[in-house]
Amino acid sequence: MNKYSKDNIRINCVCPGVIDTPMTRPNMDILGPAIAIAPMDRAGTAQEVADCVLFLASSKASFVQGSALVVDGGYVIN
Repeated sequence: MNKYSKDNIRINCVCPGVIDTPMTRPNMDILGPAIAIAPMDRAGTAQEVADCVLFLASSKASFVQGSALVVDGGYVIN
């Protein structure tokens, strides 16, 4: 990673949970238990994931390097 940092390239990861999209919507009944475990008790939206990606790509995250940003409504903490 150090090699890329010298060229002002940052490497981060976005780890989404259950996201309501046309692809996942038909399976929401199967995904219900995973949604219920998360403190927010709902599926996320594509816009919420995109907002996190935009943050990481912005100058506001200029010192964020090697991060895994979990966007899952709290699923992992439960």
